[in-house]
Amino acid sequence: MCQYLLKFTSWSILLLFLRIVSPAQTIHWQAEEQKLLHLHKKKQEAFVHQTDSLAYYSTLFSQTFSQLIRNHSESFAYPFDSLTNYIACHVNISPDKKLKIYSWDTYLGGTMHFFHNLYQYQWQDSLYCFMQPEEGVPDGFYTQVQTLETPQQTYYLATYNAIYSNREISQKIRLLTLGDSLRWQHPLIEIGQTRTHEIQLHYDFYTLPQSLLYPIRLLMYNEKTKVLYVPVIEDNGTFTTKCQMYEFKNGYFKYTKTIKNPYL
Repeated sequence: MCQYLLKFTSWSILLLFLRIVSPAQTIHWQAEEQKLLHLHKKKQEAFVHQTDSLAYYSTLFSQTFSQLIRNHSESFAYPFDSLTNYIACHVNISPDKKLKIYSWDTYLGGTMHFFHNLYQYQWQDSLYCFMQPEEGVPDGFYTQVQTLETPQQTYYLATYNAIYSNREISQKIRLLTLGDSLRWQHPLIEIGQTRTHEIQLHYDFYTLPQSLLYPIRLLMYNEKTKVLYVPVIEDNGTFTTKCQMYEFKNGYFKYTKTIKNPYL
């Protein structure tokens, strides 16, 4: 079982940090996943028809899903293919298999989407989980996790997306490391005279080319060359065919030049 602190309200899940100290009893994962898929469909149906049961099914899905993960260490290896294929949640795993991020839409935000994110990771001999959507804040979702290997430690570059309306969306790459807690403040990206721990774009969804959709991946990172490609976005949010290259040198990502986007 687990040591944890968890508090649910009818609208949100507050801070959760736990350490999985031993595996729970064996369960039938496909059957449990089908139960979750059923709850998601009930939540989806309530959203479409705007019924009073939306908050109930949204909270029940979040509770059931997070409890399943925290009470069963085997969840770290289970892919949840049925949920991801139905787009009931996003599951992203780092290349070294040490960090796994689950993201799902609560359906409580309207055109401004509110997601919950659960971070599950392995550090030393323990498995940890961390969940932190802030009450009333429109949290986003993740679409990719990559790694940056340095002589000192491994950094994880997590691609994070936020939906503010049907048109206005943002994407950022967050830098984090693993430990007895997740550590976010790693200012390794040099923009002008400032060093930051993340880089973010705000863009107009309707200006994106089809080749970059589903999932949306605008900020690109090449793990082999350690180069970060940042598209140039006009002031009105229009996507352009240009991008800026940031190369990792001497411990930082530094701007080198602007080129035609190689991913188009």
